Amino acid sequence: MGFPVDDERIARAEDELGRKLPAVLKARLRRNNGGEVRTDNADWTLYPVYDSTDRKRIARTANHVVREQARWQAWRGFPEGAIAIADDGCGSALIIPADSDEIREWDHETGEHEAAVVEWD
Repeated sequence: MGFPVDDERIARAEDELGRKLPAVLKARLRRNNGGEVRTDNADWTLYPVYDSTDRKRIARTANHVVREQARWQAWRGFPEGAIAIADDGCGSALIIPADSDEIREWDHETGEHEAAVVEWD
């Protein structure tokens, strides 16, 4: 289980990503920075925002959303301008498209994405 995180660290991640995160995602990060979420199709590992408060939090947030975003940008077929917020461990991602705040499931095999209903708790 992740630790909660403060708004300052979320804002720092948003600055580095170049856009605001959806309110529902920020609320989840405040309560539990990272961890697992579910959709009808899969279980997802949610990327935390980086937290340098102490050694344990540094270790638990090493796969932070800004770092992971850089990796996804290089993936062939990843939607331009989208932000990856979670992965399923099999190559697909939960994303926030460039033109929307809607959370969507991106399939790495087809390159398509569809609306996702996320169970945040």
